[in-house]
Amino acid sequence: MLSYMLIQKLRNSWEELDMTVEEGIELLETLCTVKVKLDDNISAHRIPMPRQDINQLFTLANIPLPELLPTKKITLAKTKTKITTRVSKKKSDKKTT
Repeated sequence: MLSYMLIQKLRNSWEELDMTVEEGIELLETLCTVKVKLDDNISAHRIPMPRQDINQLFTLANIPLPELLPTKKITLAKTKTKITTRVSKKKSDKKTT
């Protein structure tokens, strides 16, 4: 149900564009990040300025892009807020019995 609602939201947001939701998502898949090392123990992924067509998709869907995405548990110096991200294990990393 959630995926249906997301598709409907994107379809309504992107209705002025000459593309399907699937085509829009394929464009979004080309957006990349750049890993930035902030400190010896802290790194993050920076999202560079997206191309005009990708930026338009985010703007029409009213989705703001963050500048940085943390890569692992860090403590922010100013706020002392802990940010934890989950990393899924690859199938090859799992033990088979």
